[in-house]
Amino acid sequence: MFKNYNKIVDSLVEAHNEAENITQKNLYPKEYYQQLLNTVLRVLKNNKDASLNEIRYFLYKNSGIEDLIRNFFLIEKKAPGAVISFGTDKYQEKLVIGNSQEITLDDNNQIIDFKKEMNENSIFDLASCTKLFTSCAILKLAGEGVIRLDDNVKYYLPQFNNLGNHNIFDLLTFQPYYTKERIDSANSIEEAEKILFTAQPDSTEYKDRYNDIAPMILKYVVEKVTNQSFYDYVKENILDKGNMTNTFVRIPDDKKDSVVNFNYSYFVDKSNNYILRKDSEIGIATDKKAVKLGQPLGILSGHAGLFSTCDDIVSFEQGLINGNILHPDLTRQMAINRTGYNVVHSNGITYIPYYGFLCNSKHPNKHFSDVYQPLSGYSLSGSGWTGTHITIDPVNKINLVFLSNRTHNRIVSNSSNIKNNKIIDSSSYAFQRKEITNACLNLAIQEKILEDIIGKHIKEENKETTLRIIK
Repeated sequence: MFKNYNKIVDSLVEAHNEAENITQKNLYPKEYYQQLLNTVLRVLKNNKDASLNEIRYFLYKNSGIEDLIRNFFLIEKKAPGAVISFGTDKYQEKLVIGNSQEITLDDNNQIIDFKKEMNENSIFDLASCTKLFTSCAILKLAGEGVIRLDDNVKYYLPQFNNLGNHNIFDLLTFQPYYTKERIDSANSIEEAEKILFTAQPDSTEYKDRYNDIAPMILKYVVEKVTNQSFYDYVKENILDKGNMTNTFVRIPDDKKDSVVNFNYSYFVDKSNNYILRKDSEIGIATDKKAVKLGQPLGILSGHAGLFSTCDDIVSFEQGLINGNILHPDLTRQMAINRTGYNVVHSNGITYIPYYGFLCNSKHPNKHFSDVYQPLSGYSLSGSGWTGTHITIDPVNKINLVFLSNRTHNRIVSNSSNIKNNKIIDSSSYAFQRKEITNACLNLAIQEKILEDIIGKHIKEENKETTLRIIK
């Protein structure tokens, strides 16, 4: 049964090096994938009479993922809880831990304990993961010939008269933009749009390309060429095609009890003042710009505003992997690094961000890579302020969803890096989360190896999911 296993390793190495940029190749040696294979072979050898699900369980226990998750959520308490799913197009591990809510305010506006357990159907504010849907919408229209990526933005949207010669490609690749006033200071949707229409390129040296303005503008491109609201287009061409039945902008009344609490986050300013945010009500996006532009009324912005469940995001990922949402060539185009060698200075560190089309592309430096390096060269990821993360590997057909509520009852921004014994500081959450997501994706690669070894015993139509509640 194991005689051709070298082909499995070779295929993983080949996928790893499927990248347009030479700096994204040869980041992991062949020996690494050989070790993963050897782990799977050892488990198979030591459990010859075990069922497929038992083998999967042994691999899961061997991964150490549960210990990492317990430490992150129950000991360090970096977030109240999470729903996590990862695996292949044939099998998913789904993990649930912690609470969807920890505190609330009493009638005297004082914080009191109020716990609600997280469950597999919890609904999360996707925050910036919404950008992935905007990218898909634009690429779908480009693939159909409705628009061209080198079209000038002002050709479609003359109201954005400060964008110069910038085109749709520039917007997709996170060219930096800014507005003359803050959108979240607006008093109406009309005023917020008026501010957005002042958007112009930011020529600041060492400016990180990542911004919300570009995808916000792209939403209007979609509406202009389709004569539909942005949400209607996304629903018809992405949500429906991905069988996503629990993804919303405005939460239906009968679903509100399932929405995770993202309210009561703390900001620490440079003067060490603690600022408690109380305005992220259930079903209201944490992104104030999305709120000002109409999210509570069901108006979707291009940068944030979608709410969804873990199962729906898995469906979205697999819809991209199997080509139901976008042509596979377009999904691969999303992942290609488009930022060149634009140096950024942040917190005393100099680095070059790698971005694709409104997503993260694999970075050659492990510390800065939001995409797990051993995955294929066409892998991509997206992350949201609220604690959400998505990874898609269309070549190996591997995916990960990590949905959490790190903005609830936590310090999410700490300008002075001071410590408080009463409030948990989650400002470094994204970097610390990577230890878990990388371990999950590592196991997903082992799952792929297992499937390649015993593929004839796995029925193509049976896509299994194992739910594990971690206490």
